[in-house]
Amino acid sequence: MKNIEIYTKDYCPFCHRARELLNVKGAAFTEYDITEDPA
Repeated sequence: MKNIEIYTKDYCPFCHRARELLNVKGAAFTEYDITEDPA
């Protein structure tokens, strides 16, 4: 399986939904929170 990487922000409802879906599906992923550092 390929590596899944998601870039999230605290206030992004789409980010929360994507993370929730990945967790429900049992998918392993790496999350990068770019709320403070968008670079």
